[in-house]
Amino acid sequence: MRRGFIFSLGIVFCFAIAYFLSLTVVAEAQFSNLALLDHYMFHLIFSVVVCALFLGLSRHKKRKEQLGFIYLGTFFLKLAIFAAVFRELFQPYKSLDSIEVFLLLIPLFLGLALEVFVISQLLNKTNRK
Repeated sequence: MRRGFIFSLGIVFCFAIAYFLSLTVVAEAQFSNLALLDHYMFHLIFSVVVCALFLGLSRHKKRKEQLGFIYLGTFFLKLAIFAAVFRELFQPYKSLDSIEVFLLLIPLFLGLALEVFVISQLLNKTNRK
């Protein structure tokens, strides 16, 4: 329980730092048509849910060997849900500048890195036992 809280708090902290850094480094006029906070919140919530799910799954002996495959499924599910929720980004008439694409990829890769870190910590912990 405590370990999950620490992981969740670390994820929230990293996303908050990345969000405020992106606001300070890039001028708001360059991404005014993006809902940047919505994208960060989506990836933050999904990352916390995935990490909580894997914290629970790591306690079941049958699921320990399958955690990597389950994570791949959750990653593709995350991309599909993102495309469904933010479908206006993928419209043919919508063109994004390179800075907008970069700003959209930051929370995706940050969430990916944090999820992989947490899951690797859980797998290392379960392998030591």
